[in-house]
Amino acid sequence: MTPNQGLPDAQVAVNEWLASIPRLPGDAPLRLGEEGACRLDYDHQVSLWLGLSPDGSSLHVEATVAEVAEADALVSYQKALEANRLGMKTRGAFFAWDGENRQLVLSFVMPVAALDAHAFRLALGNLIEMVIEWRPIFRHLACPDGVSSGSEAGPAMPSPFRV
Repeated sequence: MTPNQGLPDAQVAVNEWLASIPRLPGDAPLRLGEEGACRLDYDHQVSLWLGLSPDGSSLHVEATVAEVAEADALVSYQKALEANRLGMKTRGAFFAWDGENRQLVLSFVMPVAALDAHAFRLALGNLIEMVIEWRPIFRHLACPDGVSSGSEAGPAMPSPFRV
């Protein structure tokens, strides 16, 4: 039995696109789990969550931009909402609030039918670039003096995507 046998067409397509992302020898393959979701890390900097809608028609992707302390909530929400306006400052992605984890996330939703391997990788790349671009902005809002209490990203890896 092949890994994609018996899976819905959308899940097979996303698994094929994930498989097209370059990997290091010995790395586990990138693929959606049985529930149609997976997490992957880019260069120890950005962790993406990918998931299919229950009907398989759309792909949802999100990444954490910042943890938001209660004291910084208002200014962070204002900045995120300003960026959401028209989507031009986020390349069409949108900021959302993960209340359970007190995190500001950047997300996008795309119809699976509108994607192919190239568009998929481009969309992931755009989201990763936006997360990397926005993190210092929100860090500065939380720590205007430039002193960050969070840990910095680890060293770069030869292949940026990890499971």
